[in-house]
Amino acid sequence: MRPATHRPDNERVEDTSTWSYSTWLAAAQREEGFNRIAEATAAYQAALRLDPAGIEALSGLARISARMMDHDGAIEWSRRAVFLHEDDLESRLQLASHLQDARRLDEASDVLDALPVGDARSCAARGTCMILQGHMNEGMRWLRRAVELDPQSCEVRTALGIGLWRCHKRMSAQRELEIARSLDPHDMHTRFVLMHLLLELGDFSAGHADPAAFDA
Repeated sequence: MRPATHRPDNERVEDTSTWSYSTWLAAAQREEGFNRIAEATAAYQAALRLDPAGIEALSGLARISARMMDHDGAIEWSRRAVFLHEDDLESRLQLASHLQDARRLDEASDVLDALPVGDARSCAARGTCMILQGHMNEGMRWLRRAVELDPQSCEVRTALGIGLWRCHKRMSAQRELEIARSLDPHDMHTRFVLMHLLLELGDFSAGHADPAAFDA
C-alpha cells in the first residue's frame, strides 16, 4: 500500500514494512477522512494483521462497511470487536447501531438491554431502537432520560430531535436539533438532519444557509 497521502510518481514511496499498528491506524484514519475507502480499508486490515484484537481497526472496518451499505460486514466486524472486548461500551453501541441500520431490531434491543442505564448514549440508543420498533412513548422516555443525564451532548440531543421527528413532533424536533447544533456547530450529522427537517417544514432557504450539510 502507498502511504497515507498520494505522492507523484517521481517521488519516493515510503517503505511501510516497518510500520507499527499505530502507524497503520493513523494512516487508515487519515485516508478515511479523505474518503479514500479502498486505501483506508487496506490500512485498517494491515493494522489488524499486526494486532488481531485491535479495537480501533475493527471499529474502522465496521464503520467503512456501514458507509458502503454492507450491513452484514459492519455487523460482523462489530461482533468481533464485542467478542474480543466484552466490556467496551463503544463497541456494543456500534454493534447495536449497525443492527438497527439492518432493521434487525430485536437483536439490537438485546445488545442494548445489556448496557448501563446510567449512561446517556446507551439510553439514547435504547430509545431510538424502541421508536423504530413502534414503541413511541417508551422510546421518548428513554431519549428524554438520556438528555437529563447529559444535556450538553450534541449526539444525545440530536437523537432526541430525530426521535421527536419520527413521532411527528416536528417543531419540538427543530428546537432540539438547533440546541444540538449550538452545542457542536461542526457536527455534520446534526447539521444534515436539521437541514432536511427545515426543508420538510417548508424553509427552502435551509440548503443555502448551510450548503456544507449537503455533503454530510
